[in-house]
Amino acid sequence: MLGSKKSNKFLILFIYLILLVVFNVIVFVVFKPQKFEDPICIKDFWCSYIFLTLAFITQYSSILIMDKKGGINAVFMGLPLFSISLIYLVCEGFLALIFMSLAAFKAKTPFALTFLLQFLLLCAFLVVAVLALLNRNVVNSINEKQKQNVKSIRGMVDDVNLVAQMCEDSETKVVLEKLAEDIRFSDPMSTEITAEYDAKLKYIIDGLKVSVQENDFADIKKQVKIASFTLMERNNKIANNK
Repeated sequence: MLGSKKSNKFLILFIYLILLVVFNVIVFVVFKPQKFEDPICIKDFWCSYIFLTLAFITQYSSILIMDKKGGINAVFMGLPLFSISLIYLVCEGFLALIFMSLAAFKAKTPFALTFLLQFLLLCAFLVVAVLALLNRNVVNSINEKQKQNVKSIRGMVDDVNLVAQMCEDSETKVVLEKLAEDIRFSDPMSTEITAEYDAKLKYIIDGLKVSVQENDFADIKKQVKIASFTLMERNNKIANNK
């Protein structure tokens, strides 16, 4: 799997290198910058060439970022980073084509204008890209926390099911299985508000493990009632704070 991903990266890089070669061939054959004589036209051409090459690099970089864990969450205003970089590449290509064409036809464009327009476009892209990456970090952090919460809930469910399997009293076993189901379908979201309830539930479940070994079925039923009430309070707190 890892080898396949590396192979795909190299293939994509190879495609972009081909596109870059094609781009260079077209640029140097069509515009013929080697024949430029005016210093302003030469500056305009190479300025546009550098910015357009940077746009190609950012486009490939966006693919590498999207390929990383959680990279799909790099989104701004509903647009993934790959689409944002593609839009930047198209816009930069349009600007570069205009300035290169003007330079080829010996139309003198102020270098400051050529540079500033493309520089501002690059800055705008970088700002949006950073915002997309910040969004990725926030979403990944929430997803990771959600996974931990689900893992914690599953752990409690497994513990209660284990107690139910060890229980020799059929009536008590049904009560324990009902508690396990209630925990399984409860809201997995854990916050500072629910931390107290989560800790109490874990404490009660630890007590159930002791009680089942002692065959204290009356205490198990009592603890299950307390756990069910604690779970209900916990879920109500979450619902009220959404």
